[in-house]
Amino acid sequence: LEAMAVEDTSTTPAKTQKAKASWMCMHELDEVFYCVTPGHQFDSLYRGGDFDDCKDLAVRMWRCLRGR
Repeated sequence: LEAMAVEDTSTTPAKTQKAKASWMCMHELDEVFYCVTPGHQFDSLYRGGDFDDCKDLAVRMWRCLRGR
């Protein structure tokens, strides 16, 4: 039983940092995908009178992905 409780040494701090970074970019990606949905675009058109181009969200997403 104790042999099964061996620590996984394959997860180095660099791998952990990379995994956290990619997880953080998921929020940015989710925001961009939500922005381009028909529901959001309808709300934007109805409330603001124009479609949302989602450009600022796309820039933040690409910046996050490139920085990781």
